[in-house]
Amino acid sequence: MGGIVLRAAGSGDIPALARLAEDSFVAKFGHLYQPEDLSAFLEATYSPAAIAGELANPDRLYRLAERDGALIGYCKLGLTCGWPEHARGQRVIELKQLYTAPRTTGQGIGTMLMEWVFEEVSARGTDEVQLS
Repeated sequence: MGGIVLRAAGSGDIPALARLAEDSFVAKFGHLYQPEDLSAFLEATYSPAAIAGELANPDRLYRLAERDGALIGYCKLGLTCGWPEHARGQRVIELKQLYTAPRTTGQGIGTMLMEWVFEEVSARGTDEVQLS
């Protein structure tokens, strides 16, 4: 098994990113939803069209984690405050998602992605990170 590589996301990553996002969400939270509600949520949030919209949004920043060319995790930041009524800082970033492939938990992927988050926070002079 090769090492984990972090990189920026591009439009060619949309199908794999949509699949990973949906698989990860369903594995962790799918049991909490009625099937029809889950289906509607997944279409609105993790369909290729929804992911394409998020990637095109200049307020979003993605970092992908790959091993041997396969997508195994990702992180998405919102570069402006998504919850201004709760902000205490002046330069707020929102950590919107940090997902890993369902059977990869405990392999250091989340740690690597959080290190990237800390680098972005520092480079941008952020004084608060909101979790959503």
